[in-house]
Amino acid sequence: MNSHPSTPRGKLEFNPPAPSVWSRLASKRWEMVWLLFSGIVVVYTLRVNVSVAAQKMRDELNWSENQKGLVLSAFYWGYSVGQIPASYIIQRVGAKWIFGWSVAIPSFLTMLVPVASRHSFGLALFIRCIIGFFESATFPAVFHFFPVWVPQQEKTFMIPAIVSGMYMGNIIGFSISGVLADSSIVVAGTDIGGWPAVFYLFGALGVAWFPYWAYMAYESPADHPSITMEELAYIAQGKQSLLTARHQSTARRGDSRAAASPSPDFSSYAAAHSPMIDAANPMQAAHGALARSVSLGEGNVVLNADWDVSATRSLSTQRYQAVQTTVSSNPLLGDGDGADEDDDAEEEGLAQDGTPWLAFFTHPVSLTLFVNSWAGGWIGFTLLSEMPSYLTDVLGFDLTSAGILCVFPYMALFFSALGFGALFQYLQNDHDWSTDRVRQVAEFVSFLGAAGGLVLCSFMSDKYVAYTFMILAQLLLGASQSGLGCAYSDVAPNYSSALNSIGNTIGAVAGIVGPIAVASFISSYPDPWGWRGAFLLTFLLAVVALVFWAKFQTSFPVPELNSSTVRQYRRHRTRRSPAV
Repeated sequence: MNSHPSTPRGKLEFNPPAPSVWSRLASKRWEMVWLLFSGIVVVYTLRVNVSVAAQKMRDELNWSENQKGLVLSAFYWGYSVGQIPASYIIQRVGAKWIFGWSVAIPSFLTMLVPVASRHSFGLALFIRCIIGFFESATFPAVFHFFPVWVPQQEKTFMIPAIVSGMYMGNIIGFSISGVLADSSIVVAGTDIGGWPAVFYLFGALGVAWFPYWAYMAYESPADHPSITMEELAYIAQGKQSLLTARHQSTARRGDSRAAASPSPDFSSYAAAHSPMIDAANPMQAAHGALARSVSLGEGNVVLNADWDVSATRSLSTQRYQAVQTTVSSNPLLGDGDGADEDDDAEEEGLAQDGTPWLAFFTHPVSLTLFVNSWAGGWIGFTLLSEMPSYLTDVLGFDLTSAGILCVFPYMALFFSALGFGALFQYLQNDHDWSTDRVRQVAEFVSFLGAAGGLVLCSFMSDKYVAYTFMILAQLLLGASQSGLGCAYSDVAPNYSSALNSIGNTIGAVAGIVGPIAVASFISSYPDPWGWRGAFLLTFLLAVVALVFWAKFQTSFPVPELNSSTVRQYRRHRTRRSPAV
């Protein structure tokens, strides 16, 4: 840290340099990326393992085909009802432990599935339903971390890198589960191989992962004991709001000095969990203040620190303010001319005491996200559910080959999510692509490419050519993680967890309706027009979603989606820039 020579006493300037590739990989934020990625990998192995084991479970336990189907769907019963309550809890208590337990508890319960299934069919259903319920907190927690840990400059690649864990989880789950289901593993004279080994291995993996997460993960950069000042400034740079976390916690405790100088809060930075800072050390105090501040606009972070070394021993008795050094270009936040500053500060303050549910279900930007989540869920879940049937019934692959061939589309998704993320991040950083342009192009490539690839697949007579188009559809679908995958935290950094929970639930419902619609087409129309009709309907849904996306999508924070009261929501609507 360098103090500018002309800076008044007590005022510190931080000019974070652009990090090198090595410093990025060795940084605490990328350590957090790995932790989140690995947790998502675990929960997806827990999700898909029963898909591989179900047939052998049916044969051994004498289940009917309907009972097998119920076991396969039981996970989603709990998963579909748990996301919104999970986001509500996360908004109030933070995400670290919720995410950790959303991996550890399902992992432990997964190890009980063999015993439960052999005991009774009803108990097997109950265990799978509870696993889904606890796993439903995973993505609300992940989206809670995005505004906190992800720098604006790396967001387009970092978010796809985290979310790609679900594709890797599918790859590992499908690949290893088949081998385990046919294995014989004798331990102390007892054979624990076969289908039970699928649940034992992945369950144990999640249980072993949890202590690593508990020790290494932190709620926010402010809480990390060894993060550098430069990295804190880099994470804060370019974000659109302000946080003085310690102020919030002391105000709730009744500290009159803190409460007398209100400060707007930003996102879900776990304000109540910030560590105490020894103000006798000005450097340490400045470090703590920087960790709890987010710059306005895209300029350098400037901290005004007014400390009295002799009178105070903690950050809770100090006041820190992040000062905007450049005017924000966000049209949704007004013209930045400084008029009526008190009123603007009140309206742009993003309080944590409530969630703007009214705005979520009425604002065109959030409705656009929901429409695209429906289309994305329809495409993704329909592919997941119907791909094996299409490979065997239409393309003529045998069942064993179909199981192997199902892995390659997920490999395409994994590498394309990372590849598109890196490409779009490069275009942003080196070719001055705007974030809006990246989000637009990514969504159009993913939806038109995936839905168009399915339509072309249905018109191919050669099964290998058709399968190639199916792989192409999955490959292009990976671009969506740089579009819709980033959009929730773009527009609602304060409540991205809650907003994404609604979108994810809508996508899951689409995943339930999609296979039903496919089955209806197949039964109503002879081959190949049944499948062609289903894929053409998918393409139509993608086009409708993209019309909304082209009209309403924005990469700027939307005040209505970040204001916690109806009064703030209405005032924002009446004072929004006419250009928007």
